[in-house]
Amino acid sequence: MSSPFKHTLSQRIALWAYTLLLALLVPVLAIYNVVKVLTKADGYDKKRLERFGILKSDMQQSDLWIHCVSVGEVVAASPLIEKLLKQNNLKITITTTTYTGYQRVIQSFDRRVQHSYLPYDFPLFMALLLNRLKPSAILITEVELWPNLVHQAWLKSIPTLVINARMTNKSCKSYSKLSALFSPMLQKLEHACAQGQRDFDNYLELGIPPQKLTLTNNMKFDLQSHADSTIKDELITEYQLEGKRVFLAGSTHDPEENVILDAYENFLAKYPDLALLIVPRHPQRFDSVYQLCEKRSLTLCRASENITADANVILVDKMGVLSKLYQVADFAFIGGSIAPRGGHNALEAAAYAVPSIMGSSRHNNPEICEALKESGGLKTTDTAKEMEHVILEWLSNPKQATDLGQSGRKVIETNSGAVQKTLELINATIH
Repeated sequence: MSSPFKHTLSQRIALWAYTLLLALLVPVLAIYNVVKVLTKADGYDKKRLERFGILKSDMQQSDLWIHCVSVGEVVAASPLIEKLLKQNNLKITITTTTYTGYQRVIQSFDRRVQHSYLPYDFPLFMALLLNRLKPSAILITEVELWPNLVHQAWLKSIPTLVINARMTNKSCKSYSKLSALFSPMLQKLEHACAQGQRDFDNYLELGIPPQKLTLTNNMKFDLQSHADSTIKDELITEYQLEGKRVFLAGSTHDPEENVILDAYENFLAKYPDLALLIVPRHPQRFDSVYQLCEKRSLTLCRASENITADANVILVDKMGVLSKLYQVADFAFIGGSIAPRGGHNALEAAAYAVPSIMGSSRHNNPEICEALKESGGLKTTDTAKEMEHVILEWLSNPKQATDLGQSGRKVIETNSGAVQKTLELINATIH
C-alpha cells in the first residue's frame, strides 16, 4: 500500500529536474544502444530495447519483480529466489542491468523465471514494465535505488523492498547531499533488510522510518558450496590440473593481474607444480589480460582453446565458471580489492574451505571480510611481495592452509540465516 507520504515543493522540483535530465539523455542513450546493436557488440541485440520499456510480446505478468544489477547480486539472491520459486508456484521476473547478469539468470534458473533488462529510470519506461508485470511486490537487491522506479511503484501501491540492503559510508554521504531527491525514496519503501550494522546505521541516518528497517544480515552467508567430486574431477581433467596445486585469481581488475603475475613468477621455480588460473571480472578484458600474460616468461593458454598440461597460467576466458572452479583451488585471490572496487564476494571461496587473500579495498562487504579475517581464512596483501610471502607460507605448510580454509567455512555456518529472515518479511508483505 502507498504510504501517506507527501512531497515538499523542493522534493517535487528535485524529482522533476532529475526526470528532465534523463529526458535529455534518452536520445543519446538510444543512439548509443542502436550503434552497439548494429555493430554487434558483445551483449547487445534487440533484447536491449527492454531498457526503453519496449518489451517482448510474450512477457507475462509476475507475482514478484526482483532486480539484481549483475552477476554478484544474482548469485547472492539465488538461495532466496529458489525458496520463493518453491513457494506457491510464484511467478518471478528478474531484471538485470548487465549482460553478464542476464547470462547468470539463464544459467541459474533457465525458464523457471522470466528475464528483462531494467529500463532506464524514466517514468514512461518504468511504467511500461510495471503495467506489463503487475507484480504484487518489487524486491531490489543491495544498492539499486532508482527514484522513478520507486516513485512509479509507490503511485501504483506496489510495495518495494530492498533486500540484502547495502549502504556504504560514501553512498550515505552522497545521498545526504541530494536529500531532496533521495529522502522521499526511503519514505516510499515498504521495508529495507540491511545486510550489516554499517548499512543499518546509514539507512537510519538517511531518515528511513525505524519500523521500515530490519537487520537481517548478509544473504551471501547462506550460499551453499554444492561440492561435487564428479564435477571436481571433470574440472581437473578439463583444465589439465592432475598432480598440480592451484592458485585461483577470481574477478580480477586492472592492475591486479600484474601484481599476481609478479608474485607468481617469484615462487614458480621453487613450486613448479603450482598452476595459476586468472578469471577477469569483465569479458571485454579477456584479450587485454591475455596480451599482458604473453609478455611474461610463462607457458600460457586460454580456457576457450586447447589447454595443455605444461601450461603455467590459464586465462579463464569464460563466463559463469568461477564459482565451480573454487572446487579445484588450493588458495585464491578475491579481485576488486587491490583495484579500488570495494572487493568481490569472498564467501564463494570460503564456502569450499579455500583460504583467500584480498587487498585493502573491501567496502562492499566489510562485515564479511572482517569475519573471515578474524577466522584466519582471509589475509590482506596489497603488493606482490606481500602476496608472495603469504602464498609461500601456505605452500610450505599445506595443513595450515587447509585449517585456515576450514575456519573460513565455519564463518559461513555460524552466520547463515539471512535468507529465512528476508523470506519472512517478504511473505508478510505479499500475503
